[in-house]
Amino acid sequence: MVQCQELKEENKVIGDCNIASFYNFANRRLWRNDSVGALKDEHNIILTDNSDKAELLNKHCGSVCTVDDRKLPTLDYSLPNGNVIDSVTFNINTVQKSNTASGPDDLPPIMFKHLSGCLAEPLSLMFTSFMSVGEVPGDWRKAIITPIHKSRLASVASNYRLTALTLHAK
Repeated sequence: MVQCQELKEENKVIGDCNIASFYNFANRRLWRNDSVGALKDEHNIILTDNSDKAELLNKHCGSVCTVDDRKLPTLDYSLPNGNVIDSVTFNINTVQKSNTASGPDDLPPIMFKHLSGCLAEPLSLMFTSFMSVGEVPGDWRKAIITPIHKSRLASVASNYRLTALTLHAK
């Protein structure tokens, strides 16, 4: 059934005789969701299995990252003149101009951009409320970690940086 749908789409692109439609179709077919190709480990063994690549990237990250000891860091500075911060407020304009990539919720960022005028005020109120009690919803503390290639050889784990994709408000 999927092959029938693909065949219909291919025939439509051919029948349209539209170069932009063709390139759009071809680019969708060529784009890969798997952003990490084969990686070489420390013994120059090529890893192609996704779990092996994930383990290698995890090992590298663990070697360069700080372990969370669940203790808050001590701050070496204080506010001038004995001032204190007793509340944090999120400005509607700041929330509206926020630019983020889509997360694992599969909601397109363009939707949030178009709805920003409607969502900015309730979100700014929610964020301010969360800051006042020092807590955010549990789903907002979860993330999918994905590797992003920085530069040089794509087969070397140290040439990736890890990025957290978090959920949008539900």
